Amino acid sequence: MELRKLFLPVLIMACGIVSGEQVNTDKPLNNQQVRSSEFEVNIGDHQIFAEQFKDINYSMFEFKTAIPVTIKFNGEIHDYEISPKQLKINGTRQGSRILFELNKTGYYVVTVNKTRRLFLFV
Repeated sequence: MELRKLFLPVLIMACGIVSGEQVNTDKPLNNQQVRSSEFEVNIGDHQIFAEQFKDINYSMFEFKTAIPVTIKFNGEIHDYEISPKQLKINGTRQGSRILFELNKTGYYVVTVNKTRRLFLFV
C-alpha cells in the first residue's frame, strides 16, 4: 500500500485516540489498544507505548527540547530509513536498535527492512 494512502487514516485514528490524553507513557490509553509485537520506543530513558493495529505500528509522544529516540525492532535489521527524508535525520544501528535524535514536532516514519513501518506522531 502506498505510504500516502496509509498515512491519513493512521493520523486520523491517532488523533482520535489521544485527544487530550497523556501520551508520554508506556501504558495503553484504553483497553482496546494492543502493544506492538514488532517495535519498542524509548525517548530518553523512558519507554513509550507503541501500538499495533493490524499491520500498522505507531507511537505518540511530546517533548520540549531535542530528545534521543531509540527504536527496538523485534528481529534482525538489514536496513532502515527515517522519513521525511528531506530532514536528513541520521540514525545509528546498534544490533536490533535504531538510535536518532528529534528536535522538532512532526510526523515521522521509521521503515525497517523495506517493509515494516513505525509511525511516530510527535
